[in-house]
Amino acid sequence: MDQTIRTIQADLNRTDLNSLPPDEVEKMRRRWEDELTEIEERHRDALMAARDMLASLAENLRSSDGEEPAQIMEALEQRMISLEEQAEDDFEMVQLGLAVAIINHEFSASIKRVRRSVQELGQISRKTSGLRPLYESIRSNFEHLDGHLNLFTPLQRRLHRTAQTISGKSVRNYIADLFSNRFERHKVQVDYTESFLHCSIECYPSTLYPAVINLIDNAVFWLAGVAVERVIRLDAESDALLISNNGPAIEQRDWQRIFERGFSRKPEGRGLGLFISAKALQAEGMTLSLQTPSDDMGVAFRIAVPKLKFAS
Repeated sequence: MDQTIRTIQADLNRTDLNSLPPDEVEKMRRRWEDELTEIEERHRDALMAARDMLASLAENLRSSDGEEPAQIMEALEQRMISLEEQAEDDFEMVQLGLAVAIINHEFSASIKRVRRSVQELGQISRKTSGLRPLYESIRSNFEHLDGHLNLFTPLQRRLHRTAQTISGKSVRNYIADLFSNRFERHKVQVDYTESFLHCSIECYPSTLYPAVINLIDNAVFWLAGVAVERVIRLDAESDALLISNNGPAIEQRDWQRIFERGFSRKPEGRGLGLFISAKALQAEGMTLSLQTPSDDMGVAFRIAVPKLKFAS
């Protein structure tokens, strides 16, 4: 399955979906889904057969005097069950990724059509004075929306195939562009230390930005119930980025569970954000974890960065 997934990812990186007609994109999507379905079924059948064989062998060993071999076979059986569940989870995540890619293509195509229509309306409104106020209103709102959509360009790995140097100031600007209205609406103050602003990291924007966005988004959500001044703080130390807030503390029993797939304390939360962020960072040699917050903060996340640099 790993090879199939890598092949599909390579196809996605090589293919400019925005330049293809919808029927071609649909054909590609169906072909990828058929490949994934076939290999997923093949893996599941193999795992189930191996599990049944191990279960039978373990049963035979139990009936003998060899208790230790029986325990070993039970451990192997549990491992096979875990691998089967992991294969199903991986297949689900790949399907989700494909769906997002297709939706992104359709959305981009729609935006292009709307942009073209707004331009045509502008030409017509020059000849009809009554349409001018309506055109200005539509154009202003569309440019606002288009500007926000452009913020997601750095999140596409297809457009950034090599690692880049990302500074703390770049992260600050990105957060401000994306969340400024929401910060104002929820009365959230964001503090950036000098250490954070003067640090830099070499990695893919499509890895770091989504992880930071997820942590900020979660912080704003949990800060809604805080009666005192709401604060999010971004700091950096010699080998890590620190993102903390003065929202409610996370219970000790949840410190590891919050990074598990499907675990969430949010109402109707899907438990994917921290799981995906941790996995993506781990793939680039970074680690996302919780650490004990300072006295004035309730929660502190730590992104361990082996080669964090600081401007002199």
